Amino acid sequence: MTIRPKVIALFASMFVVLGIVQIFVEQRVFMPSFADLEHDDARTAMRRINYAFDLTLDRLALSAADWGNWDDTYRFVADHNPDYVRANVTTVGLRQLQVNALLVIDLDGNIVMSSALDLNSDQPLDIDFTARKALPADFPWRADLREGRPAKGFLQTNRGIMMIAASPVLDGNGRGPQRGRVLCFRIRRTPRPSRPRARRPEAPQAKLRGTFRRHIKCAPLRMSGRSVRTTKGCQLQPVGANGDNG
Repeated sequence: MTIRPKVIALFASMFVVLGIVQIFVEQRVFMPSFADLEHDDARTAMRRINYAFDLTLDRLALSAADWGNWDDTYRFVADHNPDYVRANVTTVGLRQLQVNALLVIDLDGNIVMSSALDLNSDQPLDIDFTARKALPADFPWRADLREGRPAKGFLQTNRGIMMIAASPVLDGNGRGPQRGRVLCFRIRRTPRPSRPRARRPEAPQAKLRGTFRRHIKCAPLRMSGRSVRTTKGCQLQPVGANGDNG
C-alpha cells in the first residue's frame, strides 16, 4: 500500500473530526449565545413598547382630567349649553389634545356630548361607541361612575382597539359633587420601539382652552337628543393606577 491513500485517509479523517467539532461548538456554544442575545433584544423592545403605551395612556389621562376638572364642563353637564360645544370642542381642540374622540357623560351614563375626528384628514370619524346615547349596560366602568375614580385602559371598537381614559367632572377646583365623566379616546397604533427621549414641557391644557375658543368650526357632533345607531360587543380591558391590567 502506497503512502498516498494513507495521506488521503488521514486528511479525510481530520476533516470529519473538524466538522464534528465545528457542529458541536456551534450548537453548544455559539447558538445559545445568539439565542440569548435575540431574547434580550426582544425583551428590550417589548419594554420600550410598553413604556410608549404607558406614556400615551398617562397623557390621555391628563387630558381627560384637565377637561373634567373644568368649571365650564361642570356647568355644561348640568345645563347642556351648546355654546360650550361651539367654543371648545373644535377640530383644532381635538388635534391639540391628540385625541380621536371626546365624550362627556352624566352620572346616569347618558352621553351628553360626543365628537370624533380623524387626526390625519380632519374628517369626522365613525366610531360605534361614540354614536351611542348612553354607555352600554355591561360597560365595566359604569359601576365606578358614581365613585368618581379615574381610569384608563383599552376598548374594542369598530375602528380596532382604542386607548381610553376617563376622569370625573368636577367644579374646577378638584371638588364635587361630581356630575359625570369625560372620556378621551385615541386609536391604538403600535409604537416604534425606540429609546425614551427627554421631552420638552408642554403648555398647560388650561391655557390652551382659551386658544380653542378663538378658533372656528366645530367637529361634527352627535348630541344625545338625536337618534343614533347602537352596536354590540363592547369589551374593555381596564388598567390600574400603576399601569397593570386589572
